[in-house]
Amino acid sequence: MKTTGQHKLLEKTKLALEMEKQHEIESKQATIKEQADIISKLQKKLSELEHYRNESIRQESVLEKVSEEQHKALQLVEEMTISDLLRREELLRLNLQMEKFLYSTSHDLRSPITTILGLANLLRMETKDSLVLDYVSKIETSANKLDKTIRDIMTYSRTAYQRIKSQRIDFESMLWKIWQLFGNEKAFIKINITIQVTGDSAFYSDTQRIEIIFDKILENAIHFYDENKASPFVNIQVSVNDERAQIEFIDNGIGIPKAYTDHIFTMFYKASHISRGAGLGLFIVKETTARLKGKIQVESEIGFGSVFRITIPNDVKGKLINRKIHLQESAK
Repeated sequence: MKTTGQHKLLEKTKLALEMEKQHEIESKQATIKEQADIISKLQKKLSELEHYRNESIRQESVLEKVSEEQHKALQLVEEMTISDLLRREELLRLNLQMEKFLYSTSHDLRSPITTILGLANLLRMETKDSLVLDYVSKIETSANKLDKTIRDIMTYSRTAYQRIKSQRIDFESMLWKIWQLFGNEKAFIKINITIQVTGDSAFYSDTQRIEIIFDKILENAIHFYDENKASPFVNIQVSVNDERAQIEFIDNGIGIPKAYTDHIFTMFYKASHISRGAGLGLFIVKETTARLKGKIQVESEIGFGSVFRITIPNDVKGKLINRKIHLQESAK
């Protein structure tokens, strides 16, 4: 028969074995859980890798398509570039031919007109017959009109085809010089002209083209002055800064009907029956202004006069010179 001490020892041993077994079970469960977590993470990584692989395959497919499209685009650009170059060369060749044709034709046409005017003048000196003198006047008027049209065509040819030559512009002296060219016009002594230039920035542009613009606008101001006004005037205001020049021609001439102001810059358009030319003057002004990357606007009303506003950007050369001047001044 077992003693009480033996019984207690057996109980302790049994409890120890059970605890050890429980600990072993918990240890295995923890190991299984840890392994399950690792497997879960591995599955997740595998899933991510599969996703990346699929995405990579998709991107490779997209890149292949993009590469194909780029190759096609480059081929198209190359074809277009070659085509454009050939077209440009052809246009340059045609423009050169047109320039030579206009110059030679205009020169050939002006020679007989000069002869006609000379002979008409001799006839005027040789006769006193009023009827003959009337015919001579009509011949001179028609010849001068044709001569002006030819000179306008030559002017347009120069402004359209010649390259831009950048020079410093002295607006005041240029405007006075051009105004004096109209000294033989009967309206010249009747019109009071004022020229005001503000701003001391260096301004560079194409001298010849600027002169063409001013010549045509002043020619219009003289030709369409209002002889019924007691004090006809032309007021020219020029404002120059580092970036641009703004020029306003203000006159109190006969004015232009508002219905015509949108059309006066069109080739061969005449807004008045008293126009002496072929309707090329303001067309040349607009084209020349555009060639200088400028803008022109007009406001006019019958009986009150006209305002022509012209904006011409300063050439790169002028902007650089002004910047240098400002730096030198700030360094003092």
